Amino acid sequence: MDHRTTCQDVMRCEMCETAVVQMHCETCRVNLCKPCIGEHISADLAKPHKIVDFRKRKSSLIYPKCTSHDEEICEMHCNNCDIPVCSNCLVTGKHLGHTFVKVLQFRKDKLDKIIKVETELKEIIYPINEDIASDVQNRMSQLEEEYGDLSTAITKHGEDWHRKIDQLVEKLKAEVEEMKITQLETLERHLNEIHEKMSNIMEMMKATTQRQQ
Repeated sequence: MDHRTTCQDVMRCEMCETAVVQMHCETCRVNLCKPCIGEHISADLAKPHKIVDFRKRKSSLIYPKCTSHDEEICEMHCNNCDIPVCSNCLVTGKHLGHTFVKVLQFRKDKLDKIIKVETELKEIIYPINEDIASDVQNRMSQLEEEYGDLSTAITKHGEDWHRKIDQLVEKLKAEVEEMKITQLETLERHLNEIHEKMSNIMEMMKATTQRQQ
């Protein structure tokens, strides 16, 4: 059952005209929701407001006055127009073919719907939402743990990669150093050979000069 559809047919707070009726001021004969009680009382502090549970209000019925016929009270409620009607309204023909119910029965039906909705909210809808909230909270906790584990794993992989990169860098540096040493040794040998040849040439040049003398 869609509780929103059910709630559309129940009595509303006479102050905010939105919330479902929960309380009743027997002093002012006003139906209220709990959040509006303070505002209602503060609006007329001179009165000794007697606030009671809506279901425990006094059963004495105050019939609504007819909006079409002054000073007439409405003992019936037109189901088609959804308004209270007096006896004069019934004979004018304006409500011809409409169905009616006694105002007392109409209000009783409204009260029964309020009680039904309140029961649904308390015993079905609230527990369902409570379970959903609990499931969501559990899932959030699981996600915190799962992503925490994932972050730890990424950190570990990062450390492994850094260690392997460091090892590779050290290996490449060692290979470069080895190549440098090898090439330097080769060049040094070559340089020694050139110096030796240059020394021999100098000796030959010296010997040639001495013969010319």
